[in-house]
Amino acid sequence: MTVNDLGDGGIIVGNGPTYVTLVLGGAGYGQGSRGGDAGNSAYWATSSNPTGLTNLASGVFTPGETYVITLTADNGTYSAYRDPDGSFDTNSILLTSLVDNTLTTGEVGLYDDQPNDQTGSGSGPPTSFSDFSVTGTLAPTVPEPSSIAIFGAALVGLNAVRRRNRKFAA
Repeated sequence: MTVNDLGDGGIIVGNGPTYVTLVLGGAGYGQGSRGGDAGNSAYWATSSNPTGLTNLASGVFTPGETYVITLTADNGTYSAYRDPDGSFDTNSILLTSLVDNTLTTGEVGLYDDQPNDQTGSGSGPPTSFSDFSVTGTLAPTVPEPSSIAIFGAALVGLNAVRRRNRKFAA
């Protein structure tokens, strides 16, 4: 996805009260913090550590700039990449990763906390997202029991026809 005017926003993957959030910029930037890690970091927040700066990568962004970001999720390992050439490939730069096996299913959402003029002294353009897509592979499907029964009945029928044809051929 493309993150425009990066300041304090991110991607939430969750299922009810359990979630994993990739924070982009952040570190209080939307609340008015400036300097240090504010607005230039990538890190994780989780339902078990909602305010923590888990696996912080600081100095990876310039607030207000546009970036292409890819988030991957594979068996409980979440990884965030910056894609300098605009696509997820060998030029993508790993920003931060997190191992969290609490989610088995969930929904994906986006959030923006900039400018937050309700609870803090945030200022600046709001972060927006474009070219957002979700891709993945599904687990192989298992046939329904009724499908297996129909297939089994067909095999029995074919076997009966084969026996009958042998009987008439002899």
